[in-house]
Parts: sequence; structure tokens; C-alpha cells
Amino acid sequence: MAQEIRQTVSELPYVDEHAIRIVASPEVVWRALEQYVTAFLRSTEDGLLTRLLGAVPPAGFEIAERVPPDRLTLVGRHRFARTSSRSI
Repeated sequence: MAQEIRQTVSELPYVDEHAIRIVASPEVVWRALEQYVTAFLRSTEDGLLTRLLGAVPPAGFEIAERVPPDRLTLVGRHRFARTSSRSI
């Protein structure tokens, strides 16, 4: 699944960027980011909204790229959009 979606990520238009500065080591931030993303994906796997939207994967997103501690890329799609989100 991730491979199929990843192939289309380069076709997506750039929309916007959100950034915050975190005063912590990259390793500490990476661990917290992975814990948050894992919990978020598990909590949305069987959600009513993701089912109604026809989300692929069922959680709405999946991890497509993991480059500790530099980059975590999530990808997903539903009936109305294809999405890629990158955390650096």
C-alpha cells in the first residue's frame, strides 16, 4: 500500500508548511514523534469518518518513509484527496 501511494507523492502539489521550534535533542523529539504517530494511527484505524471517506489505508495515513531522526513521511488518500505529510 505505501509503495503505491508513495509513487504518487511526487505528483502532489505543495500546499503549505507549518513549523515550530522544539528545544530538545533530535533523538528525544524523534521518540516523541514516533509515539504520537503510532498512537494516532491506531486510534483512527476503525473510525467512522475514515470509513465514510473511504480512507486508504483504513487509519487515513501510514508511514511511507522513516529516516531517524530527520524525517517521517505519512501518506494516505480518501475519496476526495491524496495526502503526504512530512515531519522533519
